[in-house]
Amino acid sequence: MRGWSLAPARLIVKFLGLLFGLVEGSILFSQMEDCVFCKIIKGEIPSDKVKETENLIAINDINPQADVHILIIPKKHIKDINEASDALWTEIKQLGLELMKEKGINNFRMTTNAGDAAVVHHMHMHLLGKISSDRKI
Repeated sequence: MRGWSLAPARLIVKFLGLLFGLVEGSILFSQMEDCVFCKIIKGEIPSDKVKETENLIAINDINPQADVHILIIPKKHIKDINEASDALWTEIKQLGLELMKEKGINNFRMTTNAGDAAVVHHMHMHLLGKISSDRKI
């Protein structure tokens, strides 16, 4: 359209980048734009949402490894557990316990991957329910 300028939008993006320590074109900025979990959180990709809080979203895993396999994902893009605060850990634990209680499940595991062990580089916890202690995952 004639007369429209992208300058204000670019200023907003640059301001947000400065605010969050990101630079347009930087690796972290592009990872956030391409991150599948960020897209799920924004509603750009559909998901089977189980529960949502102010800071977390819980969704059913699309490739479950147990009868119950829920991903608990921080809404803020955090690479892995190395960047997670104690408060976030507490919130994730509370949500995981709440979900298992609601489902009447007492035998479960919570696990995460970091660094090269992670398939998606956006911190998330796998909550696996109804599994036995000898189950290898």
